[in-house]
Amino acid sequence: MSGAGMGWFANLYNPIDAGLFYGVFTVVVLHRVMTASGLRHTLPLLVVLLPLLLYMGLTYSRGALISLLAAALVTSLMVGKRQFLALLAMLLVVGLALVIYGDALVEAEVDKGFNGRIPLWADAFGLIQQKPWLGHGLGQAFDYVIPPKMITYPFPHNYLMTLWVHYGLVGVGLFMGIIVYCAVTCWRYRHRPEATLTAGLLTFGFMGIQSYVDELVRLPHQYWLLIWLPVAMAFRLRR
Repeated sequence: MSGAGMGWFANLYNPIDAGLFYGVFTVVVLHRVMTASGLRHTLPLLVVLLPLLLYMGLTYSRGALISLLAAALVTSLMVGKRQFLALLAMLLVVGLALVIYGDALVEAEVDKGFNGRIPLWADAFGLIQQKPWLGHGLGQAFDYVIPPKMITYPFPHNYLMTLWVHYGLVGVGLFMGIIVYCAVTCWRYRHRPEATLTAGLLTFGFMGIQSYVDELVRLPHQYWLLIWLPVAMAFRLRR
């Protein structure tokens, strides 16, 4: 998006963060579109949804876009209505952005792309093998390197691997227990609109943290929107 003239400010100085942050609100509006009754209620929501989808497409954040698509599919399943208009609009806007800015996207993909994460995951897997059960502990710092430029990152761009490195398989199991519990709760109460919204947000958040997020256990942060918000909403469903 910076190359499109909107600058780093519009990207929150990080296109991945921007995609994940605004993706949460996109899921909320998308859910409203899918559950709206009648064209009179749907059209104003589409006016809000389309700019958000265009913004998401221009971030070029593949993790956020894939997460959004997964959230849309899960929400459609949970709602139980054939509200394909929202999905079609999302695909059209993202497709339009890809057509217009396709060259820049291909260049970025070749420059970094998926292959850039493989060395990070390989480094993380090496650390996991050292202490697979309990991990290396909270606060331990590691450098994850992408050759040949030897670019270093403090986390492996996959939250489950980050959990495994620091908290071991025990920590991963506890975290996944929370996610599964929330998913089952959403399905149990799927007749309620707040449950279908929670399911969409949980899907987006869980998918999104596998592409970039470094830590969820910290002082209040925008990443809380990805997991702790839908987790809290899921626990609220049982009250």
